[in-house]
Amino acid sequence: MKSRLSSLQHSQTLLRIFVFSFFTVIVWIGFTLFQSQQQTGISPELQQMAVPLNPNIDTQVINRIQQKHFYTDDELSNFPVFRVVVDQGGVEHIVTTPATADNGQVAQTTPAAPTATPSASTGPFSATASGTATGSGVSK
Repeated sequence: MKSRLSSLQHSQTLLRIFVFSFFTVIVWIGFTLFQSQQQTGISPELQQMAVPLNPNIDTQVINRIQQKHFYTDDELSNFPVFRVVVDQGGVEHIVTTPATADNGQVAQTTPAAPTATPSASTGPFSATASGTATGSGVSK
């Protein structure tokens, strides 16, 4: 009889735990749903993006686009392309990539005139003697 009473008390305790847990989960879900409903809204950014577009076409913009210069394929093929090449000694050279002629042959181009080569001590953010950078481009 004592073991049956003990078993009944154990079952009653488990039932109380399950009922309390179920009630806690229901309250938790209800609170979460209430909180999410209170926070749901449309941000000002989204409201601004939802404004209808203007269906009228601005003809002045189209006229400005039409007046811009258009380069033909021939004109584009004659533009030289400049590249900066660093040799093994660390010296930078400007090299022009030759443009192709109409027949597919490489046109003769003259190499670009050499310019002053930048070094680590003369850039706009070069390090001074004390180890701090200057913005003037002149090293001290």
